[in-house]
Amino acid sequence: MFSGPAAAQTRNKEKARAHYEAAEKLYQKAEFRKALDDYLKVLDYIERDSIPEMYFNIAQCHRQLAEVEKALFYYRLFLSKSPTSPLRPEVEKHIAALEAERQKTTKPKGKVTIITEPPGATILIDTFEGVGVGVTPKVLEVEVGTHILVLRLENYKDITHQLVVEADKMVVVQHTLVQASGAEPVKTEDAKSLLTQDDTKKPGQVKTPEVPGTPPPVPFYSRWWFWTGVGATVVFAAATGYFGMQTLSLKKDWDDTGDPQKKSDGEDAR
Repeated sequence: MFSGPAAAQTRNKEKARAHYEAAEKLYQKAEFRKALDDYLKVLDYIERDSIPEMYFNIAQCHRQLAEVEKALFYYRLFLSKSPTSPLRPEVEKHIAALEAERQKTTKPKGKVTIITEPPGATILIDTFEGVGVGVTPKVLEVEVGTHILVLRLENYKDITHQLVVEADKMVVVQHTLVQASGAEPVKTEDAKSLLTQDDTKKPGQVKTPEVPGTPPPVPFYSRWWFWTGVGATVVFAAATGYFGMQTLSLKKDWDDTGDPQKKSDGEDAR
């Protein structure tokens, strides 16, 4: 009897063999999806890359199911693990055919540059919902053909545009968005003027009268937190200026009067 790792290894081999035999029968019946499932289960019971031929069988199933990308992946994986296999010529032939098929089914693309004023509009292609493929301004690669382009920005009306894309050509789409209220959008230069104009001169706007006796606002540089933030250097400089002026004043008094006390006070203030 087998026990421990040896017994587990034996059971795995038996399960792998059972799935392999089932897959072979299903493949012969052209039941490629079911055969693929069993071939993949074989991999669960064998050591990784120990039987590269399993990759070939899996690739064959994907090819029969017209799953080009997956078939190419497993054919190439097989060749990387078994480069001297006698199956190599057949695999290379399949790869060439699949690559040609992929070229036929892959549509060429063209470039589209999309610009809006104001910028930041969500770009939707061939749909009216979702998060979009980006925001304006943006350059995109889009499949050749006719598409529906939707530009959406909050507080502005949606723009729907028929987009015709040609291979290896650049299409430039430029729109000025209209505000949802129907008003003309704010231009860049108008936005700048709004930041600098005198609000008191706006039509229909009345300037609030000042209340008599209301003290003017305290300048920021006279508030305690401003001076605290500046630090001790400014405070020291102010103190030095004060004591310097005090010394000059006492010296002048001594020069004028000759009072010895004034001289003594001036020396103490230095």
